[in-house]
Amino acid sequence: MTSFFPNSTIITNDFLQCNNYWMFSIGQEGPDKGRLFFKPNTSVSGIPGKWMLYGKTGRPVDTFRRDLDMPLARIDIDNDMLVVITEGGFVYRVMETFEQNPDNFFWKKSWGWPFDNGPQLRIEPCVHSLSFSSAKEWSTAWTTDRDGNRHHRFIDHIYCLSDSDALIHFNDPWTPNDWAYAFPSPEKGRLLPARGKVTGYTSGINASGGVVGFMSPNGMWTIEYDFDIAGGNPFAKYIPHSLPHYEGIPPIVRFKKGAKPIRLPSEPWRCHGVLPGPCTAHLQVSPEWDKDGKVVPGPDARIFRILGLDRYPNAGFPPPAGGFWEKKLLDKEWKFIAWDGVSVDVLLENIINDTPVEYGPSLLSSWRGKGRGKANNLVVKLDEFGLNSNFFDPARISAQEGETRSEGAFYINVQMRTTIAVPGSSKATWRGVYIVYPDSKGSQSEPLRKLCHAKKGDRYARLFLRAEKDRIELIKPLIPLNADIVNWINNLFGKRIAVLKRV
Repeated sequence: MTSFFPNSTIITNDFLQCNNYWMFSIGQEGPDKGRLFFKPNTSVSGIPGKWMLYGKTGRPVDTFRRDLDMPLARIDIDNDMLVVITEGGFVYRVMETFEQNPDNFFWKKSWGWPFDNGPQLRIEPCVHSLSFSSAKEWSTAWTTDRDGNRHHRFIDHIYCLSDSDALIHFNDPWTPNDWAYAFPSPEKGRLLPARGKVTGYTSGINASGGVVGFMSPNGMWTIEYDFDIAGGNPFAKYIPHSLPHYEGIPPIVRFKKGAKPIRLPSEPWRCHGVLPGPCTAHLQVSPEWDKDGKVVPGPDARIFRILGLDRYPNAGFPPPAGGFWEKKLLDKEWKFIAWDGVSVDVLLENIINDTPVEYGPSLLSSWRGKGRGKANNLVVKLDEFGLNSNFFDPARISAQEGETRSEGAFYINVQMRTTIAVPGSSKATWRGVYIVYPDSKGSQSEPLRKLCHAKKGDRYARLFLRAEKDRIELIKPLIPLNADIVNWINNLFGKRIAVLKRV
């Protein structure tokens, strides 16, 4: 072997990754270049071992056991899965990397719907800042909603940024591999992440265990976000956060018997204050491992590391030390750890402190239209609502009949779907939405309840939103699921309760 393979690592990059059992690396020189190697992560597990070529060639193997001569460009690991991307952008996975016997590892190239057996995912040049995240019941163990209720999950995601918008896109091996699921960056989707240039290191965003980190000159931001807790799991029960009680709500189907429903929307972005010192845009989110080398459960057990310097250069003083700033999710203070993996000169060129904070266009719009059917005399307004993602703060929807006006909360949630709007497509976007009726009783709540065909005792309505560029329809569905055939049925037979146009 001509490449250099370290014995341990604390900062990972595009070609060197680890979990608590194994280290993986892509060779960078000579005959090793573009090939996958691995060894026990001795510093964590205590198990000795040396670097070995993975398989016969260190290259992917397809379902017919053929070795493919496709050089590897980058890797990322979280928990029990290693994501491998070739120079052509093809995505493979090495499965079962929590196994202590490497003979149980195997390549997998399928991705997406149906049931993780869809066509292979390919990363396009317009997609960047990739980060793989895994949240498993035996490692991360649980998520928490806005009320602090714990919910168990089993989910893997790739998060990324796109050159076409300011959203954070994510893709799950069980969902269509089209990057159609997305959520907004901090500050209502307008804040853009800083993009560094330290070759090979994660820039802008990074994630582990469903916890996403976001770097900007105005600080580091975090959010716990994935397909399940965003309302996308059709086998789970969700309820709007603004409702005070759970009475009469059935338990979640997929998770533990008797568990409470997941509150929507999910917890919003959290800012961790100004940058702790000279920082770059290069961020790493990692799990915490206990003294026995096991993953510490819970989303709070995530460690954040930002490449940077311990101080700015100052004439007459020793030069600053290169390394990284580190803290756990709930820690108040950062600490600096010296590390010589990136030169001080390169770090100095990439410091983002005091650089301009960049913002994208607003994702929010106002909408106005008329009710349909028995509610056709109602004027309906939807203020500050964004079509393209799942927002954490609800929009406000109002319905007015004569002098009586009713205003409630409007929550959008991601639904399992295969009919989606993608760039260049004429298909409408389907979203699941909740309308929460006002707390007040009597005439002040009646227009909104009338619009949604509410029954006595209903506290909210679960609807579908069918969106085109400048028009949205609110539909009371015939079938409360979302997929190609179901959307076709709802499009024909669902009750259109309102049609709104962008103001």
